[in-house]
Amino acid sequence: MFDRHASPSWVEVVGVRFYPQNPIPDNGSSDLEWLHFALSEMIQSYYARGKSDPRAFDVVIAVSKEQIAFASRLAKSWVRKYPGSRFPRHIGYERLFATLEHLGRYEEAIQVAEEVKKTAWFARRH
Repeated sequence: MFDRHASPSWVEVVGVRFYPQNPIPDNGSSDLEWLHFALSEMIQSYYARGKSDPRAFDVVIAVSKEQIAFASRLAKSWVRKYPGSRFPRHIGYERLFATLEHLGRYEEAIQVAEEVKKTAWFARRH
């Protein structure tokens, strides 16, 4: 759930509301693009709090999965809108892997790594 046109704009995942500071300017970007960058900012913010906030890693995992859930739709849209350009960084995949690894959930981390290698996202970033 999100409202990019509210003042201030916000995004909410697992009952946690976050007010992104700089997702992307509202210059014709799609809702998916805005949401991708807003969630990236949310993931980075909570990942940084991981050592001091016991719930932070749970939020990172949930938000990362939320961002990953629409990655293929965003990828298709990105290719149409920005042909030939590389995809933006996908913080959800990166931080989900790192968080699972940090928590000792290695099998899940390996599954994330294998999943991302099968996506268009991986191919367009490397």
